Amino acid sequence: MKCQRCGKCCEDTRMELSAKDIRRLEKAGYRKDEFAQHDSEGIWRLRNSEGICSFLNPSSRECNVYELRPVGCYLYPVNLSPEGGVVIDDACPAAGTVDGGEKKKKGVLLRHQLRMIDANRQR
Repeated sequence: MKCQRCGKCCEDTRMELSAKDIRRLEKAGYRKDEFAQHDSEGIWRLRNSEGICSFLNPSSRECNVYELRPVGCYLYPVNLSPEGGVVIDDACPAAGTVDGGEKKKKGVLLRHQLRMIDANRQR
């Protein structure tokens, strides 16, 4: 994928966080209450501030934690359709640069990530 660093994926994000994502960011010195919020479904999600992810630098449109970013951010624009198929989110300007191999690999990782998040929610 050839990310254009436009920051569109960081606008009004509802990105789910795994326990590993949260631990990694906390270990780097970030406080969970500053970057995450617990929703009514029992899922931790990235927090928005003024309509953008709390980690997005509004001036440069770059992620302040790019090397530590949540797995879901790494996998984007690969997503699951409502039917459960692996799809590319065409809202991403770089969607056309994701090849079939990358889509397949990231689809496997995405399903694993969502299973982990689901398991944490059950606890």
